[in-house]
Amino acid sequence: MQHLLSSAGHLLHYLTSLRSQIDMGRKIRVETEHYTLEGKAAIERVSLDLKAERITRFKLFDSVMGNRDVEVNYHGK
Repeated sequence: MQHLLSSAGHLLHYLTSLRSQIDMGRKIRVETEHYTLEGKAAIERVSLDLKAERITRFKLFDSVMGNRDVEVNYHGK
């Protein structure tokens, strides 16, 4: 699993860009210590958590880009 350190702002932009691709068959799953969600529900929940600065790390499973262990940097919004 590839490690990714990214700003919350960049992650929000990236996740928003994935929404339309889910309708075209792209598979997305997010795992945190509190929940596991797939598809648009995963994008919605992680986006809310990023905006509220409630999440610092999660696993992103993406059928196109591969799997990533994501670490969030809120200082570089």
